[in-house]
Amino acid sequence: MKKITFFFLFALLSAVSIHAQNVFPSSGRAGIYSLTPAASLQVIGGARIGTGTSYLNIDSATGNLSFAGTAGYRVANNQFAFVAAAAPLAGLYFNATNTRYEFRSTSGVSALNIGADVNGRVGIGAATPTERLTIVDALNDKPYSGIMGVYANNLTQGVGIGYAGIRAIGSNSNQDLSLNAKNTGNITMQVNGTTGNVGIGTQLPTNKLSVKGAADFTGNVGIGFGTPNAPLQFANNVANRKIVMYQGPNNDHQYYGFGVNNLALRYQVDTTTADHVFYAATSSSTSAELMRIKGTGSVTIGTSTPATGYMLTVGGKVICTELKVQLQPFPDYVFEKNYALPTLNQVENHINTYHRLPGMPSAAEVETNGMEVGKMQGKVVEKVEEATLYILQLNKQNQQLQQQVDLLAKALQHLQAQVANLQK
Repeated sequence: MKKITFFFLFALLSAVSIHAQNVFPSSGRAGIYSLTPAASLQVIGGARIGTGTSYLNIDSATGNLSFAGTAGYRVANNQFAFVAAAAPLAGLYFNATNTRYEFRSTSGVSALNIGADVNGRVGIGAATPTERLTIVDALNDKPYSGIMGVYANNLTQGVGIGYAGIRAIGSNSNQDLSLNAKNTGNITMQVNGTTGNVGIGTQLPTNKLSVKGAADFTGNVGIGFGTPNAPLQFANNVANRKIVMYQGPNNDHQYYGFGVNNLALRYQVDTTTADHVFYAATSSSTSAELMRIKGTGSVTIGTSTPATGYMLTVGGKVICTELKVQLQPFPDYVFEKNYALPTLNQVENHINTYHRLPGMPSAAEVETNGMEVGKMQGKVVEKVEEATLYILQLNKQNQQLQQQVDLLAKALQHLQAQVANLQK
């Protein structure tokens, strides 16, 4: 049997060697479709190795390898599947001990690990990745970019990821950085590449933080203050303007708002023609004015129109436990020697003519324009002091009359005594 097989193989090789495109010398290199093989065996064209359905195929046109059926490329455990010719430590290595594929560098260190177990974790710079994809910065010098980058195809714009954050990257000198929600055009957050301003809900932040829409905070908020101790706290170095609700010129005086200055809580309006007004709702559509502080300093309560020349105007009754009025001058001038005290006849004539004391306002004037309490109190004191002077005058006259009566009584007694003597 061995002789028959050898004879058949010899006859086959002899027949093939007769063909002009093949060469099978007794020693040296053999060639199929090549008379000058460059290797121990050179085949020009395609080839199949395996069964009729499961085989390794070498494409005749491209030389590419492919596997058909159940055929596949396999490597032994803890072996390289592919290595670089010039760097035998670099290539694709199957690590059966850790059940993973490793892409090793020229120094034999795994730079990329792909788990072959059920977890299928991938590690870049990580020997034992804990997430589906774990990337480790071995030099620990890439906090905001350099670990991973995503670029536009022209490399002018991109996003870099580091172990501490993300950064806009690329050849552009400035680039915005955005965080978008799913809906089209819904900008969740954007950082302007030129100014560094941050916008939430807007692509055009005009300040370090611009929010388009509502915002809420669950902790304390500090404005110009690093460690706020209240739900809202402003820095101590901000004086006149703590809260500005409207402002024309940019200064510490012409604005509407609140501030703190000179140990005082400051309520500010921008001009003396503007007012501080306090309201209370009377319905869902109307409000009633309670008090108004004019920009000139006058105050109105229960009315919006101040009385001319007065600092306080009250549209209603006033009650208090004490009222102090500083009146100047107080009517003690009545007791001065040079005071022209009207005669009682003059007072009587004035009363008969005007139906009021001299110097006092008329009833119609008081009913129409009201009266000044301090001034009226001064007039009342003036009249009391004048009445006191009249009483003193009358008292002197009474004393003089009493003296005269006493003298007349003595004279009468003397006459009565003389008459009595004559009658005897």
